[in-house]
Amino acid sequence: MSIKFGTTTLFVNNVKESKRFYNDILGQSIESEHGLCIGFKHGFSIWQIQHANRTIFNNHTKYIDNESNRKPIELYFETDDIFIMFNKIKELKLHFIHEIIEQGWGQKSFRILDPDGYIVEIAEEIAGVYKRFFNSGMTLEEISLKTSTDQNEIKNLLGLLN
Repeated sequence: MSIKFGTTTLFVNNVKESKRFYNDILGQSIESEHGLCIGFKHGFSIWQIQHANRTIFNNHTKYIDNESNRKPIELYFETDDIFIMFNKIKELKLHFIHEIIEQGWGQKSFRILDPDGYIVEIAEEIAGVYKRFFNSGMTLEEISLKTSTDQNEIKNLLGLLN
């Protein structure tokens, strides 16, 4: 089992405006785009605040709020075995935001708070999600629709590109 740092996420009020700022103005290359979530090369991403509140807290709490002094940040890690990592964290009796859930795009993850209250997400590797879907008989088009990911990106992660 291994775990690797994935990205730092900035929760933003307007994902289109922030995309324009980071991509067009600061020249940051987009690595992946999933509607209200955009990942840039070199380890950071942006999420629409309202989408993050729905996804992370299932609208039970409005934890993320750019109006407060709190700077909303989530540290994102991927692991090749979500269940081993979950059990390891659970044994430490850390504060869980939520246990393992399957996100709308199919990726399994859980979230905890670090000692200072920052959100830490630990998720299965996204390539593993595509492999799981592909091995279950889903077509590339179905995977693309489910995950909001370009079919070429999926092919590349599955090793199907020449």
